[in-house]
Amino acid sequence: MPRGDKSELKQKALAVLDRLSRIQRDGQGAIAMEDLLKLFGPLPSEELARHLRARGAIELQFADGKQGVFRNSGPAFWAKYGPGELGMPAELAGTITVDGNSAVLVFDPAKTMVAKALLVELKLQQIEVSDHHAALRLPGGMFDHEIAF
Repeated sequence: MPRGDKSELKQKALAVLDRLSRIQRDGQGAIAMEDLLKLFGPLPSEELARHLRARGAIELQFADGKQGVFRNSGPAFWAKYGPGELGMPAELAGTITVDGNSAVLVFDPAKTMVAKALLVELKLQQIEVSDHHAALRLPGGMFDHEIAF
């Protein structure tokens, strides 16, 4: 079950989609990393929020239509997240596709967040957001986190 009310999470998803659509139309822009993670509920700690704010926003550029690239750099860190930890490398990067009422951020495997719990460590493959769901996709799909609105 998501941490947060589904109608509230849907409103956040719609706001993120609106922001990403405007960035796509403008050809470039930025969105707070914190806004992407809040699609899945409130941040679990002030420590994580501080780290994310220190990293700044994710910069996006669209050279041609629906597809673009994103990048964020800053201090690497590990912070408590749910039952495990979230690791952030010094650089995040990947591609983004914004198409109508959906957006998909696909992370470069060498420049992505890492979730760790007990003996399991998984690299985030992509974040999906649409007007009907938000999802974190991880290798193998077993630990994916998806919220349907």
